[in-house]
Amino acid sequence: MTSGDVGETCDRCGWTMVVRRNSSTGEPFLGCSQFPACRGTRPLRSGAVADRRPNRARSARVRLSTGGRYARDFPDVMELLVARLVGRTLSRSEGCLVQVLALLGLLAIVYLFVASGAFMWIVTWVSEWLAGQFKFQFGGSPRPSP
Repeated sequence: MTSGDVGETCDRCGWTMVVRRNSSTGEPFLGCSQFPACRGTRPLRSGAVADRRPNRARSARVRLSTGGRYARDFPDVMELLVARLVGRTLSRSEGCLVQVLALLGLLAIVYLFVASGAFMWIVTWVSEWLAGQFKFQFGGSPRPSP
């Protein structure tokens, strides 16, 4: 017996059946040992020998609600992250809701950054650094050199 062999024979070709895992859900099933020549499958009985491979959690392959797999911008990235967290592709309305909430969250973060004064602090620091590096002032007469 080979590893994964459960001692049952394939109804199509008569070869032995082995325990396999569904690539998208990870659920075990019986498949013919002669795959891909024979595509015989059968549901795994509860009393059958368990798969000898370690049970690895596999992430579901999810797509954007608009059909693409690759994210083009921040809302698409957020939609893919939520879809992977949920474990399925989101419907169009769910994807739209996630993308709108992602944009609103991003706008809130930008607003808080500007309203807190952090943006002006960074601009001031960079302008002072540049003035020190290049020996000039923004919007005024040049400094006298020592």
